[in-house]
Amino acid sequence: MRKILTYISLAIIMGAALASGQGCEQKVGYTSISIQDSVRHYTPILRGQKIRMSFEVRNTGRYPLVIEDIQPSCGCIIMSEGIRSVVPPGKRTIIGFTYDSEKNSGFVSQTVRIYGNIAPNGIGLMNFDINVVPEQGEPRDYEEYYSDKHKSFVTLKNYSTAGGYGTEDKDSEEK
Repeated sequence: MRKILTYISLAIIMGAALASGQGCEQKVGYTSISIQDSVRHYTPILRGQKIRMSFEVRNTGRYPLVIEDIQPSCGCIIMSEGIRSVVPPGKRTIIGFTYDSEKNSGFVSQTVRIYGNIAPNGIGLMNFDINVVPEQGEPRDYEEYYSDKHKSFVTLKNYSTAGGYGTEDKDSEEK
């Protein structure tokens, strides 16, 4: 009989707590953040090298910062583990990642986006750029390959008001 009364009283207490809306859930408002050196310019590196980067994100607002997602702009950016997803007001977290330049050549500009309760639009941005230099034995970079391929397809003629840009095959130009 005592066990039944205990279970009934626990059920009443839990029901009252749920009915009153008090529980672990709390509404979190938008907060502000500061990212130390959010835009960075790195010195040139050889293609294939990796660079480890870390950005300090400080919660400067009144509410806890809840990081919902972190998205790099390229698959060449590998995110580190152990990033705190909730940052109390006045505290900081370090967002670290590694940039792998294996598949890049030339000037590279990348962005890492933080999504959460960040004022005003829910996004924090970290940007970096770097010049990836091919090894000495590589004959040309991507831009040179693209330019040569593009020239072999079409040659632009003078612009005319009647027909716009005229195009002409490379073969007909040689005849």
